[in-house]
Amino acid sequence: MHYRKQEVGVIIPLEYELMQQTGKSRSEVHKEAIKHYSKAIEINPGYTKAYGNIGKLYTELGNYDMAEDILKTVTQIDTEYADVFMRLGILYFEQNQFSKSDSIFSLLYNNCLLYTS
Repeated sequence: MHYRKQEVGVIIPLEYELMQQTGKSRSEVHKEAIKHYSKAIEINPGYTKAYGNIGKLYTELGNYDMAEDILKTVTQIDTEYADVFMRLGILYFEQNQFSKSDSIFSLLYNNCLLYTS
C-alpha cells in the first residue's frame, strides 16, 4: 500500500497496516512515529516537515500543549511553512482560543501563504 496524506481522524492505509502487523494501538503507532521523526530532527534539525508531523501526532494523541510547542517552534524555523500555521490555527480553534486562531488565519490570508496539505 502507498502512503497518502491523512485527514484528521482518518486512519490511512499505512497506519492500518502497521496496526495489523504489530498488534499495536493507534496511539502506540503514533508514539513510535514521534520517536522516528525526533530521530530525523536530530540528524537534520532543519527538517521542518518532521516537526509539523510531530505536532499533528501530538494533536491526535490529545497532547495539545506539546503540539502547540512543537508547531510554534516550526513557525520560527520556517516562517513560510503554511501547513504548520494552518495546523496551529486549527489547534487553537479546536481549543476555543478564537483570538489566537483568528490571528494565525489572518496571517495566512494577509501574507498569501499557500496551504499545501
